[in-house]
Amino acid sequence: MADVCYSNFREWFPELVKVIDQAAFFAIDLEFLGLPSSARDDLVPTLFDESEQRYKKIVGSVRRYPPCQLGIAAFMERDDGASYEVESFAIPLFKRLPHKQVFSYSLSAVSFLANNNFDFNKFIVEGVTYSNARQTREMKAEILSGGIDYDIFEDGLEHRLQILKINFQRAAQNAIRLSHNTFHRSPSARSSTCGLQLPHPILIELVRSGEFIDTDTVDQTMHPPWDRPLSPLEKAVIEYVFTNDHRHLEFSVSHDGSLLYVAELPVLTLLHYSEEEWVAEKLDKLLLEVSGVSEIVRLMLARKVPIVGHNSFLDLVYLYECFVDDLPDSYDDWKAATRKEMPTVFDTKIIACLLKAQLSENGVTDHSLKTLGAFFESASCGQILPFSYPAISEGPCSQFVFGVGEHFHNAAFDARVTGSIFIKMLYLYAYTKSSGHGDFSRLWQLRKLIFACRNDFANRVPIPLIDYLHCYLPGADPHGHRPAPLRVRKRRRWPWMGMLNGRSERTVDAVVDWIVGRQKFTEHDMVPLRGELKREMGAFRVDVARSEEEEGVALVATNTPKTFARVARYLAAHTSIRPIDEKNCESVSWEELLMSSEELKRRRRVQRRRRKTTGDHNSICREEETEGEDRMGTIALLTAGITSSLFIVGTVIYWSKS
Repeated sequence: MADVCYSNFREWFPELVKVIDQAAFFAIDLEFLGLPSSARDDLVPTLFDESEQRYKKIVGSVRRYPPCQLGIAAFMERDDGASYEVESFAIPLFKRLPHKQVFSYSLSAVSFLANNNFDFNKFIVEGVTYSNARQTREMKAEILSGGIDYDIFEDGLEHRLQILKINFQRAAQNAIRLSHNTFHRSPSARSSTCGLQLPHPILIELVRSGEFIDTDTVDQTMHPPWDRPLSPLEKAVIEYVFTNDHRHLEFSVSHDGSLLYVAELPVLTLLHYSEEEWVAEKLDKLLLEVSGVSEIVRLMLARKVPIVGHNSFLDLVYLYECFVDDLPDSYDDWKAATRKEMPTVFDTKIIACLLKAQLSENGVTDHSLKTLGAFFESASCGQILPFSYPAISEGPCSQFVFGVGEHFHNAAFDARVTGSIFIKMLYLYAYTKSSGHGDFSRLWQLRKLIFACRNDFANRVPIPLIDYLHCYLPGADPHGHRPAPLRVRKRRRWPWMGMLNGRSERTVDAVVDWIVGRQKFTEHDMVPLRGELKREMGAFRVDVARSEEEEGVALVATNTPKTFARVARYLAAHTSIRPIDEKNCESVSWEELLMSSEELKRRRRVQRRRRKTTGDHNSICREEETEGEDRMGTIALLTAGITSSLFIVGTVIYWSKS
C-alpha cells in the first residue's frame, strides 16, 4: 500500500497517472467523519423513506460530514487474466479550500475510526485537499478577477506575499545598481517596454535555512517571509502571482521551497509561449493544486473502466459531490449524472446476495466486507470451484501488505479486499450460472467475465433499509418485498371495552368514530410508542410515524416478515394500541397477516401507477367514495340501535361485577 499525503502528493502524481492508465478496473472506498444515522432528526434514514427522500437525506449528510480518507486499488490484468497486479493507495483527505467552510463530525464515527487506528493528526496535517468542478471554476474566476484574498489558502499568506514583493523589488534594484556600477549595459528593446529589467538572474530567500548561500546573488539583509517549508499550494501561488505581475520574467520556487529564482524569460520559452500562455500555464498549475485529489479521480473516471465498491451507495454520492460536481437536486438526475461519469459500476454486496445459496452452504451468512474477505482468502473458498482463482500480487508502488483482518476500515485496505473478492465472485457467479458446463480449462479475461455476468448485477447498488431491491442506475429502482406498514390506532379506554372480542371492539370503534371521530395521534404519543417498540423488539428494526392520509392512524414499519409477525402479535395484545385489520391479529397466523399486508400494498401500488400513467385521479376517488358511502350508509342505519344496546349491556355488566 502506498501512503500518499499532502507533503508527497506531487511526487506520487506521475506514478498515480501511470497506474491509472494501466488499470483494468478500480476498487474504491471512503471513510467519513459521520453517517446519516448520526445526523439531525430530519436527516436520519427511516423505513418509511422512498428513494427520493433517502437521497435528499444522504445529500444533507454528505454536505455536513466530510470524508477523511480515500482508498484506491488499481487492478491491472496480466497474461490475459491469468493473474492480476494491484496497486493500493491510501490518501487522507482534508479540504483546505476555501470560503471559510465549516464541517461537522459525529462522536460515534470518530470513536469508530479511533478504535480502528485512524490517525487524526495525519488527517489534519497531511490531508490532501480536493474540490469539485464548480468550486474550481469559481476559484479560477475569483483569481482572474484580481480581487482574491490569498489568505483563503493559508492564514497569513496575503501578508507574506506583500513582504515577498518588497523583498523582490529590493533584490532587483540591488542587482541593477551593482550591474551599473560594474559595467554599463544597454537594456534590450523588449525589457525597456516591460518595465523592470534584470541584468542577471537573482535568488530570493523564502525560508531562513541557516545553510551557506552565495551572498553575491542573495540579499541576506532581507527578512524571509516563512519560517517553515512552503506547501506545494503556496509555491504555486507565488509563481502565479509574480508571473502575472511581471510577465516578461520567469519565477520558479526551488524544490525544497527555500529559494525563489527570478530571471528574464529564455528566448526558447518565448518561441513556444506567448506571455499570456505563460501566465495561463502558471494558473493551471495553481488550479491543479487547488483540485488536489480531484484531479486523480477525474483521470480515473475518464478511463471509463469499471468502478467497484462494497455497499457503495454512500461512497458514490461522496465521490460525485467531493471530486466531480455539486450533487443534483433530484435522485433521478443524480443517477443520470453518475451513469455519465461512471458507465459501469459493480457492488460486491449485490453479487454476494445473488450467490447467497453457495455462500450459505459454506457457512457465510453475513455479507459484510470483513466476512467475505476472510472467506475468499480461506482454504474453504478454493473448494467451491474445480479450478484455481487467478493470482493477485502487489505492485512495486505498494510499500507493505496488511495482515489478514488487521486493518479493515483503512480505506486502501478495504478497496484492495473489495477488488480481490470481486474477481473471485465473478468466477464463482459465471461458474454457477453455467451450471458447471462453461469452459474453465483456462482462466478467462476480465472483459469476458464481465460480459457473462454484467446483465445480472452491473449498475446495481444496495440502499439499506428501504423498500426497493437496490438503486438501479440506468432506470427505475425495482420494488422490494418488505411488508407494508402496520396500521394501528388507539384503543378506547372505556371500562367495558376490555370485555369485547376483537370483532365487537372494531364494530364499536366504527360506530363511535362515525359519531365523534377517531382519537388522534400526536407527536407526543409517537415518542413513547417508538421507544417502547424499539425496546421490545431489540435488534429487530422498527420505525413509527403518523399517517398523513388517515387521521388517528399511526404506521409501524418493519423490514422483514419475521419482524412484521413479531410486531403484529405484540400490538394485538397491547393495552392502548391495536392494529387496524380485517382480522384479529391474535386469531390468525402471521402468514395471513403478511398476505393481507402484501395485498394492501399491491392495491396501493396499482392505484399510484394508474394515477401516474393516466392522471385520472377522479375515477379512483369516486370508486373509493362510493365504497365509503355504502359502508357509512349501513352504519348510519344501525347506529342508534347498536349504540344504545352496547351502552346498556356494558353498563349492566360493569355494575353487576362491581
